[in-house]
Amino acid sequence: MSLLSKGRLAISSLFLEGTNILIRGAWNQAILHPDWLVKHVPSLSEPSSKPTLEMMVFPFHVRVVFEDFFIKPSQESLTIEPRRDDPEIFKKISKISEEIYSQLQHTPITGVGHNFAFILDAEEVFISSHTVLDETVKDNLPDELSAMLGPDMASKLSYSFNFTDKGYTLNLTFDNAEDGTRRLNFNFHYNLKNKPPEEVNQVLASFSESYTIAEKVKDAMIKED
Repeated sequence: MSLLSKGRLAISSLFLEGTNILIRGAWNQAILHPDWLVKHVPSLSEPSSKPTLEMMVFPFHVRVVFEDFFIKPSQESLTIEPRRDDPEIFKKISKISEEIYSQLQHTPITGVGHNFAFILDAEEVFISSHTVLDETVKDNLPDELSAMLGPDMASKLSYSFNFTDKGYTLNLTFDNAEDGTRRLNFNFHYNLKNKPPEEVNQVLASFSESYTIAEKVKDAMIKED
């Protein structure tokens, strides 16, 4: 029985590094620096603290650090990642992504992903037993491999759901890491190639709504051990 059906919510926690809105497109990475963002994006015009630019060399990428979120531009995508689990920050991320796009509508957008990840508590497990490593797979490895098999193994099981009245594909992944961590990953994928700006804006605006849906599905996919 799921925790939701038992009348209480799961106690799993949001994994911030796996939570973001990712906007696929041919972005001009040089434009999206702190000064430009503060000047041209209304929701960022009065930051509580001056944003900073961080650069990583291996592999090379940059991010603009604000108090509540990171903005990560690249040539292929623009990612906005929250720094805290706060629904108000998710709403702000929706607004900021819309405002950036309104300033750079010449950028061809091919897709948008609303991504969320939840780490299960020690007392929680996935509702389906098929999400763990199938022992028959391990038992049927060739002898030369099974003889050297270590104790730590990982497994992932992914589902893709398409809906008749939704504009997205929901990719749901049950992730069992080698260290025993269990994570439930959500990807709401929107194919926006050749779509009009109005449709792109609707998708950007719905990031916080996707979080609400992810919370409900997560509570139905987890049970007590």
